[in-house]
Amino acid sequence: QLTLIHRLSTRWNISATAHYTHGAGYYEQYKRKKLSYWGLLGNGQLGIGNGLLGIGEDRKAYGMYRKHLDNHFFGGVLSAKYVSEAIDMQLGGAANYYLGDHFGTLNYLEDSLIVPINYEYYRNNAKKTDANVYAKANWRIIHRAQEKLSLYADLQYRYVRYERNGMNDEDMTNWPLEVDFHFFNPKAGLTYQNRGHLLSASFAIANREPSRNNYKENVVYNAETGEYSGLPHAERLYDYELGYNFGNKLISAGVNLYYMDYTDQLVLTGQLSDTGNPMSVNVPDSYRAGVELAFALRPCSWFDWNINATLSRNRIKN
Repeated sequence: QLTLIHRLSTRWNISATAHYTHGAGYYEQYKRKKLSYWGLLGNGQLGIGNGLLGIGEDRKAYGMYRKHLDNHFFGGVLSAKYVSEAIDMQLGGAANYYLGDHFGTLNYLEDSLIVPINYEYYRNNAKKTDANVYAKANWRIIHRAQEKLSLYADLQYRYVRYERNGMNDEDMTNWPLEVDFHFFNPKAGLTYQNRGHLLSASFAIANREPSRNNYKENVVYNAETGEYSGLPHAERLYDYELGYNFGNKLISAGVNLYYMDYTDQLVLTGQLSDTGNPMSVNVPDSYRAGVELAFALRPCSWFDWNINATLSRNRIKN
């Protein structure tokens, strides 16, 4: 990482960061699989890499195989900040790029089946572009003695692009994919503080793209028609929150009410993939609603007692 921070004046400063990360590794499994899982023909000879079998039964055998990754992640972050007595403002953005190679090697098969050393039975490549720009501000409307009233707002535009090529490691089928997302994520809130009492309210919209596993486990590509089935959708969340807190030297207590209204929330089904990854599916309409309670007692400087409780209701509407 390389970071530059420069103060333009007593109120303005800018910062920029460039970063690069490289990762590589593998995990190994020993399982009984059909030979076509490794792109082999039914007689144990090398196939054509698409899971099609030759003459004979698609027999099963124990094999020791490794699934590798080799990835690169790099990008930059830029921000400018303004601070005054009445208002703080920040403008910024970021752009990141991920490039990942995934490939598998078969190192051993039982019964002396013929396999070349370090036979590579699949390879695919994944790319992700993630960029955003934002502007946020905190306006101290009232800021005197123990009374404070503040209004804050945060606006963000985010662009995400997935690209994928190569073969699926589960069924040896072709695995092309190109998908784009455009997200607008606004947030606004109000806080009022007076003599130990703090009241807050906020509203936010948040969007989240499906993960690589959501695509890997759910999407089926038809090479003849060029069409996809099972494509997951991005989540959208409308979040409403209202909170109250009170505190002094002896005690503090707080309550926070929230209602999270989801469109196309990705919900765990309880199923696991072949490699043990939890699987998810979109549900059109769902919500999470609840109340969070907190209490703390500090009778002396060396003793704290904290109590927390949450009651929530989480439902798929239809």
